[in-house]
Amino acid sequence: MEENLDLEYNNNVSERPTFITVLCILSWIYVTFSVLSSLSSAFTSQEDLEEQLEISRAQIEESPMASNDMMQDIIAFSEKTMEHNKTTNLIGMILMLIQGAAVYMMFKLNKIGFWIYLLVNVSLIGVTAYFVPWPNVMSSMTIIFSSLIAIVFIILYGVNLKHMK
Repeated sequence: MEENLDLEYNNNVSERPTFITVLCILSWIYVTFSVLSSLSSAFTSQEDLEEQLEISRAQIEESPMASNDMMQDIIAFSEKTMEHNKTTNLIGMILMLIQGAAVYMMFKLNKIGFWIYLLVNVSLIGVTAYFVPWPNVMSSMTIIFSSLIAIVFIILYGVNLKHMK
């Protein structure tokens, strides 16, 4: 029985392309970092967040560029982020855990993992777009940056769909 498990494990490892393994490891690192970040933020008190925002606001107002629209956008973005901190962290953590499971499925060469991964990434972008102020330079940059990373990984996983069952 133990020999069959070893043989099955070795067959799965040899069938999986190295590129999928590397993508999965990178994805798990991202998922781990995101979940730990969400947990850390979840345990930050509202008072601490407000204090950090006030310090940032004072620094921005003292800056010679305080009248700059981008500075005002940063303040608005920070306020909105603080306002929805608990909700976005909870939703983000749940989606990241689902993404981790989807990556595991792809690691096991299960094609359904790709579709779950795709759905989670679209959901993450949607949640971000819903909870940030519009129109706002900071919001746009956040969504564009996270979308570009998601698109790159989706394409890289998608190219490897032929190896999944």
